[in-house]
Parts: sequence; C-alpha cells; structure tokens
Amino acid sequence: MTKLRRQDGQGTDPMLQYHHSSRPAPYIMAPVAMLEFDPDHPLDEGARLLRVYLHGLAGRPGWQIYVSQVCRALRLSPARWRAARKQLETQGYYRATRRRGAAGKWEWSHHVYELPQPRGDEGCPPSSS
Repeated sequence: MTKLRRQDGQGTDPMLQYHHSSRPAPYIMAPVAMLEFDPDHPLDEGARLLRVYLHGLAGRPGWQIYVSQVCRALRLSPARWRAARKQLETQGYYRATRRRGAAGKWEWSHHVYELPQPRGDEGCPPSSS
C-alpha cells in the first residue's frame, strides 16, 4: 500500500491510501504533467485521458494502435473520439496523415507526440513506404 499526503501541509485533506493489486496487469507510466491542465495547451479531461492512453500504447515496442480498439477500451463514441482527436491535433500532440498506397487505397499514418509539435507537416516524421 502506498500512502500519499499533501506536501504543503495546508488544509485537512485526508490521506490517500492506494491499495496495489496482487495480480499483474499492463500499466501505463506517464508524466504527471500529461494529466494536468496546461493553459498554454488546453485539453479537456477526455482529451488528456486519450493522450495518456495513446502515450502508453505507443511506448510498447512493435505495438500497433487501432482507433477502433482505443474507442472500445475508453468507451468513446465516434463523436467523442473526433472531439478529443481534434483537441490533440489543434494543440500539436497528434497528427494523422494519409497517402495513396501501391494498390491505390488510402493508407493512414497516425503520429502521437509527447511534446506539442508545430502546425503543418514539419512536425510529422516522413511516412515509411
């Protein structure tokens, strides 16, 4: 069990006790700042949750991220996915690009960034062939 107390000594907030599970499970480690509101790059709670989730998935070697799986795991409706994605795109944390593949079908490439990237294609790494 981990015990957490306020560091400032102010107020009468009760101590938070975190009880660890005995069963192993995948987990995501993310900087606390990723969850906190940043007035320079404002995101609502849903977009911050999506950002942390994508950050965690992107850190797994060889892992492919599917939008449908993300929506299912976080119980996001298509409208909620679009709204959160748009916020992440506007603030520079997410980019989606598409190009025609060899067979003429559109191929999408999704990019997730820990730090905000400049607008436009200059922030996206080149797509691999």
